[in-house]
Amino acid sequence: MNYIKNKIQINKFKKQDFSNYIIWLILIVIISVICIFIWNFFGSYKTKVLFNSVKQYELVNSQLYTDKYIESAKKFILENNNIYGVITALELSRVFVNNNNLNDAQKILTNILRKPMNVNIQDLINIRIARIKLEQGNIDDAITYVSSIKNKLWQSMIQNILGDAFIYKGDKLSAKSSYKLGLDNSSRFIKNILILKLNNIS
Repeated sequence: MNYIKNKIQINKFKKQDFSNYIIWLILIVIISVICIFIWNFFGSYKTKVLFNSVKQYELVNSQLYTDKYIESAKKFILENNNIYGVITALELSRVFVNNNNLNDAQKILTNILRKPMNVNIQDLINIRIARIKLEQGNIDDAITYVSSIKNKLWQSMIQNILGDAFIYKGDKLSAKSSYKLGLDNSSRFIKNILILKLNNIS
């Protein structure tokens, strides 16, 4: 009698375990379907946003060197928190520099640093800001901006700016040292500039 009773209880437990297993299995399937749906939704949404950014970027870029470009570019940068907004900011800052409007060039680059971006592009923006600071006569600020960059990719450009900064300060010895450091792993264009500057110091 006890044997039959125990067997009934065991079967009851097995049924409960199986029921729990089915419930968990259904929950896992439902959660998986929801996750796939969310992933696909955001994936297609991001693709759509990026595609619209490309179209807008092409439209803004077609207005380059026209009277409409500056306002269109500013609006585009404000609305696009992606690489196209960063590229447009770099182009707009170059337009401002060409127009001798260094304050607006610096402002647009400083603001764009708040956007998410690749570290190499961030370094490039800091180099651009340092060059503008140098042109404005803010020598110490220029040195601060480039001194924090450690990536070897930019070292020749950094040492070129540092050398110019030391020349402004009247420190020819430090300038010479920076120009010589910049010669290591530099491109032919930068190399020729650095050699020319070293010869002028001598």
